[in-house]
Amino acid sequence: MKGDVMKPYYSIEELARILHDTIYKVANGLVACGVVPTCGGNPADLSQWASLGPEIRGEEIFINNSEYPVPDPSRVVVNSETLPQLWKDCISAEEQKKTAPTKQQPIFDNASTTYPLELDIAVQAWQAISTTEGKGKPKARIKAWLNTFNAERPKENKLSDEAIERIATVANWDKTGGATRSD
Repeated sequence: MKGDVMKPYYSIEELARILHDTIYKVANGLVACGVVPTCGGNPADLSQWASLGPEIRGEEIFINNSEYPVPDPSRVVVNSETLPQLWKDCISAEEQKKTAPTKQQPIFDNASTTYPLELDIAVQAWQAISTTEGKGKPKARIKAWLNTFNAERPKENKLSDEAIERIATVANWDKTGGATRSD
């Protein structure tokens, strides 16, 4: 997550999803680490959860899935600060995966006779700028991106100043105009 800022609380259900484990193993792990989960502001009584997990009888494994654990795992929470460091690292890594920009699939076929070059570049600029934070108005940031993009192009494929202006106008989502506020 940005700056490794975690939510203040996670439910056992959330932790199980993030850590790719069962609620039972997460609860057991918390107890083993001395972490006290809470439900409704009070220490959660998870003693009934043990009877719902897998039961081994000889060579057979039985799973009781007819009952949902009480208290509800989505309501049993843990303070983030009390989580083991390894878990915090795993949570941060999973949250970063969720927020990391993904490589976009091309929208246009550049081999087509109807390939819209400027629209394709506008989409690329919008994708690059709209997913990152920066100072200044979006149009100015888009123009800066286009100038960098243009500098890397071969001389014969450079965009004109007019094309950069058109593309920046199309890719700009903030149509209010005016100078950036200084407050």
